[in-house]
Amino acid sequence: MVPLPLIGHIYPLLHLAKALVARLNFTVTFVNNYFYHQHILVQESLSSTPGNSSNGKLRFEWVENGLPQDFDMNAAVKRRAEFRQGCMNMQAPLKALMESLNQKHQPVSCVIFGSFFPWAHHAAMELGIPTVFFWSQSAAVFSIYRHTPLLVANSFFPFKKASPECKEDSARLVSYIPGVSPLYPEDFPTFYFVDEESHVNLQRMVSQFDLLKDCKAVVINSFYELEKEPFEALQSESLSVFAVGPLLSSKQAHGDVVEFCSTVHEGSENVKQDECLIWLDKQRMHSVLYISFGTVLNPTPENLMGIALALRESQQPFIWALKLRSSYNHLSGTSTVNCSVAEMLPEHFLEDTADYGIFVPWAPQQEVLAHPSVGAFLSHCGWNSTLESVSMGVPMIPLPIFSDQTTNCKYVVDEWKVGVRFKFNESSNPVDSADLMRVLKVVFHDEEGRELRKRAGKLKEAARRALETGSRSGLNQLSQALMDTIS
Repeated sequence: MVPLPLIGHIYPLLHLAKALVARLNFTVTFVNNYFYHQHILVQESLSSTPGNSSNGKLRFEWVENGLPQDFDMNAAVKRRAEFRQGCMNMQAPLKALMESLNQKHQPVSCVIFGSFFPWAHHAAMELGIPTVFFWSQSAAVFSIYRHTPLLVANSFFPFKKASPECKEDSARLVSYIPGVSPLYPEDFPTFYFVDEESHVNLQRMVSQFDLLKDCKAVVINSFYELEKEPFEALQSESLSVFAVGPLLSSKQAHGDVVEFCSTVHEGSENVKQDECLIWLDKQRMHSVLYISFGTVLNPTPENLMGIALALRESQQPFIWALKLRSSYNHLSGTSTVNCSVAEMLPEHFLEDTADYGIFVPWAPQQEVLAHPSVGAFLSHCGWNSTLESVSMGVPMIPLPIFSDQTTNCKYVVDEWKVGVRFKFNESSNPVDSADLMRVLKVVFHDEEGRELRKRAGKLKEAARRALETGSRSGLNQLSQALMDTIS
């Protein structure tokens, strides 16, 4: 298995690896660059959960990417050119590793490669090894990218951002993508916000779908009850598609079905982890707003200020996992924190909110979302966070920033109806604090909020059903397909 070397892509695929070795009598080799290989080894050594044992059937390897071994991979968004080149550099060493494994161990029978990492597929094809494409976003977003030619044929480009008075004009809805609910142009992934389909960033996203004709199957980190229409549409196109989600690490989402590996920071941040959960133990049921915007991006400074003002005015209890702002040194490849939490927020904010809010640099997200005191999640709507919130039955307040987050927001609010929007403009104007206060009141105090929680609870049960053992389990179906491929 070879993921794109970013935390949000590595861990879902690692959860899949552990699920497969628990079901099948073969060995999985999990390949990373040196930076994340070392990180995973540390986390694996810290994890003491009995269910994490793979009985030697899960091996970890790393290959060179041409970057210094201490290069800060966590700063990928700030030096995309170097990151992309590092990924490309892994193709030849990966091929050499597979050749070495063929000589030393059982031959490599199949390569499962992560989305946005086509070089692993190319290396496998050169050796005649079958591949499986692991998609780390939603099935709906998969269908959007796959059907980009339909958008071109229907003159979607150039992207046209609507004026406020025309924004919800039904004539602007795009309703011809198979399995995808009608979307306004602004609901598409942000890579579509370009003048022409040949834009380099969009083409990098779309070009990986040319590989599907050579792949044995597509594996999507989602589940059928959540995205019935997209999965049925993809299957009708003769794609071998497996819904294997939600791929989570928390025991709360799965009962005793499968215990997955530890989250990315467990152990290294256990003091803060304990602080989070101890603080939550003292709060009322469904009273706390959890705030986190993932591992890559923060909202603009103006939007952080807007959120903070709404929290202070409403006195809404909150726990905020806030990454400190840092600067990136292109020569050394390292990042340096250059401000404190207090400097990122309004003056005296920490003192004013000390009685009802806490800040942490990182939180054990799935444990926090599973805690009965948490009543809502203010999130960027990254797919991992969205799946975690759905699986824990927690309503969402979306603040999408980048990529597929805009589409996820649309589904959370308008399709699954487990979230409420508030007014913001991430590119210029700050969060409308008054409107965020309105949404907080709706979610935490009004009847609409109780209905949101009921619907979220139903999706939580659907997520549990998706991971039950049995012939309808997506993981079991994939396991059988892999056995057929290997044999």
